[in-house]
Amino acid sequence: MEGASLSRVESQDAVPREVETRMRPVAAAVKMSGTPQVGVVVSGSYRWMADWPETDSVHLWEAASGPTRIRVVGRAREMMPSAGLRGVRIRYCVKPVIGTDTSRLTGHKTCSAWTTVDGAKAADVAG
Repeated sequence: MEGASLSRVESQDAVPREVETRMRPVAAAVKMSGTPQVGVVVSGSYRWMADWPETDSVHLWEAASGPTRIRVVGRAREMMPSAGLRGVRIRYCVKPVIGTDTSRLTGHKTCSAWTTVDGAKAADVAG
């Protein structure tokens, strides 16, 4: 029994490293109160696409600073780069935010792997 649980733990540890190298844009937010902008906090439930588990919990998110921009369009599967970006390497980054003003805390920034935009297929990897 112990051997089985140990191998299960090992396989779980091995998966994220493999997943990270092949992740397409994965961070998608649904039911948000607005489009994320750097420094502007929005609330909403979220789900991770691809190999990340789905959750219905409510968090606060803000866009991470830098060249990355996040565009939220309705359902998670509809979130994809504009066709005008085809051939450009991009990634999506988000970070959780808790509280406001002086009691505001931000979590670690989470990003998808860099990927080359190749049209609608980028949004269908989870399927």
